[in-house]
Amino acid sequence: GVVKFGTCDWMVLERTDGKALLTKYMADNKHPYHDKSEKVTWESCALRKYLNGEFLEDGKFTLEELAMILTTNVENVANEEFGTDGGKNTQDKVFLMNEPEFAKYKKKLKAKAKTMRLRTPGKDASATTYVSALGDIITYGFPVDENGACIRPTMWVNLK
Repeated sequence: GVVKFGTCDWMVLERTDGKALLTKYMADNKHPYHDKSEKVTWESCALRKYLNGEFLEDGKFTLEELAMILTTNVENVANEEFGTDGGKNTQDKVFLMNEPEFAKYKKKLKAKAKTMRLRTPGKDASATTYVSALGDIITYGFPVDENGACIRPTMWVNLK
């Protein structure tokens, strides 16, 4: 289903133990993964800084809603096909899905997955994997500094 949280609509991907995994219903194409063309992992990319900073602080959410957003252990896996290192695991409130997470929720995302950027690195770390318009994971990736692969901010929210 779709829920209103803050000023945005979110898709509910999973509910478990009094919490829900939400992903933004309308994708954002204004923020690339990183601000320059270089090898970068989720840990040090500009998008992570934006999503866990300005995105949360720009008035989209009330103080009560902000308090409901959980800090999540974000696992940064290697690219399965090319073996590109995903970097260190991080602790984040907002993140992009990685390949295994996308695979788990692909059926729920359906058409919403099109051209969605994932945080798993591409053939090398100057690109990230993404989901094509046909819904397939493209493992060689999309350049980190280019718009065109949409971002879909994702977060765990406490429902208690």
